[in-house]
Amino acid sequence: MLNQHIELIGEETWPSKIISTPILFVRGEKSNYIDPYRMNEILKWFPNAELAEIKNSGHWVHAEQPAALLEVVDGYISQRGVPQRGLNPTLWGDYFHSNDFNK
Repeated sequence: MLNQHIELIGEETWPSKIISTPILFVRGEKSNYIDPYRMNEILKWFPNAELAEIKNSGHWVHAEQPAALLEVVDGYISQRGVPQRGLNPTLWGDYFHSNDFNK
């Protein structure tokens, strides 16, 4: 399927209507993927969007700073009154340390 639409990879895609649900966008501090221009575009389609920046991370936040990402996502979810369901980074600490994720 990807090969059939390879020319579209990298193209901007936006929803067909404005999404008013709160949503969290995450960027790495060293990544320029969500720059001020792109964030303005995001806010046009997602007016309740928030942007979190993960320190010491590039584009691959989930691989470079997984504990920090989990902390941000957990905080975002908790602020909305959703019960924590295993996103607490302390619950994952042994996993991250055993796999050298926090170098």
